[in-house]
Amino acid sequence: MTLHNLLNKTLIYILLMFITSLVSVQAKTYHFAYIYGLVDQEVSVIIMDKVYQRLGLGFQATPLPGLRAQQQANSGAVDGEVMRIFAYGGQTPNVIRVPTPFYSVITMGYVKKGSNIKVLDKSSLASYKLVKVLGVKHTDLISDEVDPKKIYNAHDPLKMMRYLQSGGAQIALTNPLEGTVVLKQLGYNNIIPLEKALAKQPLYHYLHKKINTLFH
Repeated sequence: MTLHNLLNKTLIYILLMFITSLVSVQAKTYHFAYIYGLVDQEVSVIIMDKVYQRLGLGFQATPLPGLRAQQQANSGAVDGEVMRIFAYGGQTPNVIRVPTPFYSVITMGYVKKGSNIKVLDKSSLASYKLVKVLGVKHTDLISDEVDPKKIYNAHDPLKMMRYLQSGGAQIALTNPLEGTVVLKQLGYNNIIPLEKALAKQPLYHYLHKKINTLFH
């Protein structure tokens, strides 16, 4: 799906939600958090910035570590998060999920060539040492049945792939877009994706409850 199509799909829905309140809020700027260092999060910022511009609303987005972004959104220090999976809403009681997803994320495992690792589903991950980026919900969810002692949480995707390369883990969990970009940046040719993706989940825009009045 192209950026143009994503924008149009999102814009139509949010326009309907904002239409009754545009007069009173058109000069306001909204400030959101997003997870730093992740390519798909950067894409979501571009999309939502265009949406808010079309609505005549200001949009600002600050990159933060995943857990801190969640804390800031839940506390109301920011107006929400740009993009998260469905489960994030249940884990973050003070935010409201905009009901229509505008993007999706695929969870993929990455391994070193010649490792002969085969993972067909979530349950298979329990047999391996994993590495993922701290605070990223789709990889948290796919690995929630794995012994925490077998999971290393890296602070960014580059450190995650370096950890896999060093032998600290057997599988790195991320999405294919992120994996492709990071491996190219690092120049690693011996790390490849698993044959099958582990999951695909829709992604949503989240707002803090303090601005719920915009949607009524």
